[in-house]
Formats: sequence, C-alpha cells, structure tokens
Amino acid sequence: MKKNKKIQFIKPVLNKLKWTGKREWYSALNQEALCIQVNKNSKAYYAQFATVKIVDGKRISVGHKKFLAYYSDPLELVKEKLYKKLADWKKAAKADVDCLNVAALVKNFIKHGSKGQRVKTIGKRLDYKNKTTDGYNAVLKRYVLLETKDDPRKNVITGDEWINKMSSKFNFKGSDYEGALKNVPLDKLSQTDIQIWMARLIDKQAAANHALAALSTAIEYDLKRPKDYLLPKGMSNPCVRVAKYDIDKDKKIIDIEIIDKIKTYLTKEQWRDAHFNTYMYCLLDSGERQSDWEGTFWRKPNNLVEAKRKGCTGYLYKKYDPEYEENITYLHILDSKNRRPADVELTAEIGIMLDKLRELLGGKESWAYTSPFIFPQIEDASRCINSNSYRVKLKKFNYKFGLSEKITLKGKNKRGKRKIHKYRNNYTLKHLRKSFATYFSVEHGVEATQERMRHSSLKVTQDHYINQEPGKIRTRHMYSMRKSRKQHKIVAITGGKNEQ
Repeated sequence: MKKNKKIQFIKPVLNKLKWTGKREWYSALNQEALCIQVNKNSKAYYAQFATVKIVDGKRISVGHKKFLAYYSDPLELVKEKLYKKLADWKKAAKADVDCLNVAALVKNFIKHGSKGQRVKTIGKRLDYKNKTTDGYNAVLKRYVLLETKDDPRKNVITGDEWINKMSSKFNFKGSDYEGALKNVPLDKLSQTDIQIWMARLIDKQAAANHALAALSTAIEYDLKRPKDYLLPKGMSNPCVRVAKYDIDKDKKIIDIEIIDKIKTYLTKEQWRDAHFNTYMYCLLDSGERQSDWEGTFWRKPNNLVEAKRKGCTGYLYKKYDPEYEENITYLHILDSKNRRPADVELTAEIGIMLDKLRELLGGKESWAYTSPFIFPQIEDASRCINSNSYRVKLKKFNYKFGLSEKITLKGKNKRGKRKIHKYRNNYTLKHLRKSFATYFSVEHGVEATQERMRHSSLKVTQDHYINQEPGKIRTRHMYSMRKSRKQHKIVAITGGKNEQ
C-alpha cells in the first residue's frame, strides 16, 4: 500500500495542496493521527490510526480513517475534535478485530502448534501424537476459550452457566477480580491471572492441572517462534511457577491371587470370547499400554507408512533364542509413548494365547481371518479396536473377579419384572499396567522396572506405577555396627594434599 506523504500542517503549506488528477492523502508531521484528503473539489481532515489483527497466527496491521471536518474549519478546532474522538474510535475498532489476548494465542496454537513438533522436549525434535494433540485442544477449548457443548452427564456445567463461572466477580486473596482469562491482553498477562484462573477451577483439580500444562505449552510455543510471535518480546512464561493441585495418585494394583485366578480363567475359557480374553491376557502379562496393543498387526506389514495410516501401532515377529532353544515371540512397537520404537519380549504364555487365537478364528470363513489386526472391530474388520470397544465387556468381566460393583437403579426393565442394574469399575485397564510394574519391581528392582516400562524418569515409575507396601521398605537397623567392627577394621581415608 502506498504511504501518505508527510507535511507540516500549517496554513501556508495546506493552502498550496492542489488536485493532481487523483485523490491524494497527506499525513501531519506536527500532529499525531491527523491527515488530510485532497479531492478535485474539496479538502477534508481525517483521523488515521491502526489496530492489530491476528490472521493465521500473524500480526496484521489494519489501517483506519475517520472523518473529522472539512478544510474550511479552523485547524485548532479540528485538533481538539481529534483529541476527544480518537480514543473512542480506537476502542471501537479493536472490538471489531481479534485482539492480542490469550484467546488469540490459544487459537493460534490449536491451529498450528498442537499438530507440530513438541515444544517442551530435550534432544531430538518429535511430533505430537494425535492423542496428545486432541487432549491439548480439548482442555484449551473448554477451560480457556470456554467453548462447551451440551453434555448428557449430570453435574457438568455448559453454556452460559460455564462462562459465568469462569468470568464473574471472583475474590482472590482478599481482592475482587472479574473477567475471563481468554480476554486478558497478552501485554498485561501475569502470573496472578493464571493463579486466579486456577482458583476458579478448584472443584476440578485434575482437569485444572491438565489445562495448566496445555496452556503453558501454548505460551511456550509462541515464545519460541522466531517471528510472528504474539507475546511481547522478552516475556517469560507466567505458568511456570504456578503450583498444580496436589492430586492423590491412583496406584491401586490387583492382588496377586486375583491375577492368578484371572489368568487361569482366560487360559481355560479363551474360546468363550477369543479376542477379548486374549486381549486381556496380553495386557496383564506384558504390562504394555492399551494403545500399543490395539493396533498390533499379526506380522510386519510390507508398507509401514500405509499401515500406520490405517492404524497400525506395531506387529509381532519371532526370533530364535539359543538360550531357550526355541522361537521367542516379540512385539515391535512402532511409536511408543516415549516416541521411540521398542521391541518387547513376550512371555511364553502370551505366545501360546496368540497361537490359540489364530486357531480359534476358524480359517478363511472367520469374519476376522483377513484382517491384518490381531484385535479388529466387529463392525469393520479392516479397522482395529479402540479404547471404548470393550468398555461394556470389561465391567462385567471385572465384576466376575470382584473388581467392579453392581449398582441397582430405581425402576424396572421394560417388562416390569426385575430391577435394572449397572456396573461401575473400581479397576480399569490402566491398573493392569500398574500391577505389572509393581510385581516386576519386586523381582527386578525399580531401575529395571523403569527400563522395562520405558518411562522417561525413575520418578515417573515410583510416583505413578509402583505401589510398594510400607512393610516392604521398612528397616529396623540400617547397619549393624557391632558386626561391622568385628569383621572390618576402620582405617583413615588417605589421598590428601600432604600425602607423599
């Protein structure tokens, strides 16, 4: 766009401005935000200013001009009118465009950042997994952008009620605050704004922690952009030192006697529900994640790229082991949670269960025979199961072994003969992995368990997975000094600077 010519706004200079065959604009050197338009038959004063609009994650300057007066009006009166009107015009213009606020930053992250490379990572750059992207976007839309949909669940606030909860007057540390976090301008965003937002979510502590992590990632993404960043240059992440809620970690494990009963049942009764029972056994005896088993192929695909597009998460293969003098079944995971491939040696029992499953499919006539997946969907064998595929079966399965409870609901069934019941899980599939980690640590130690579970740190293994009984880690005496004195002679430590 052609820029306005700049001149001194004094009468002698303005009087000389003539029609040049086209409309011309001139900006004042001696008065901010003032310009003049020269047409064929008239001259007129205008206010000129710019606002910032966010377009596709970039700052775009939008110019505005507002009519002030014709040239016949005295210049001093024009300046006075400009002084009175300019602030209101700027405020109105900002309301018509996306402001530089938290909402604009979050929207940009959802559109560009959450599907790209991980922000908070050390070493090799990695792309976000689809599950991670979906999780970030979901919590940011609900807890920051305050976007909600009708929810059939009870005690779930939606719509105007939810917006009011997150934006109405709120007392924090003796002072009243009002307004939603999403409307806070980025140049005024502070740690206090984040703390107030977290305080509003005190009744949803687990969700608040997830939302804080997602927002921190979105802010970090903008801070690390080499250009087109939205936050003020040099600003630090206000989420960094905001404390999360102390959530009781769910470290329940299944009693070893119940595990033995489950394994025995799954082995003997595999034929009753071949896919589900095999799936449960694989999770229980390998300790691997649901997401890694769900999309497992029977064998290595010819085209890995195409297979991953269809949902493949890994495949089985066999390798001869001279120590055992037999072929060992392995699970190759293409992209585990730590974003690295992994080869997991499966137990002999899992190998037997998988071979038996293949037999139970019944040959080419079976609905699942042609599927590359070990655990295909009943509705479409070309697709693998998901986290909800066995949800109903799991509740009844858990009830069989005392891992869920049966709740009687009011009323009767359609025939009016008996009461309606539902099952509520006390244990989920996640607890199978936690149980595996705990019992594995008893045999092999915590460090080996971390390596086996492929956790990022020992702290993750200890804090989230291992449920060690207090009695197992107690000690009456750290060292027996009496025995030590009898068996060992205490000598001075040498190696100082005076030693020859």
